Amino acid sequence: MHSLSNKEVVPVKQIEKTGGLSKEIRLVNPQKQALVDLENN
Repeated sequence: MHSLSNKEVVPVKQIEKTGGLSKEIRLVNPQKQALVDLENN
């Protein structure tokens, strides 16, 4: 894991909870989304 991953995953998860920008995140930064998917699964 990169040292930044912990800081970056938190805000992504907050947006994921809203379900509004999740698709945009996947398109803009699939690596961040992959980290979220790993934690969710």
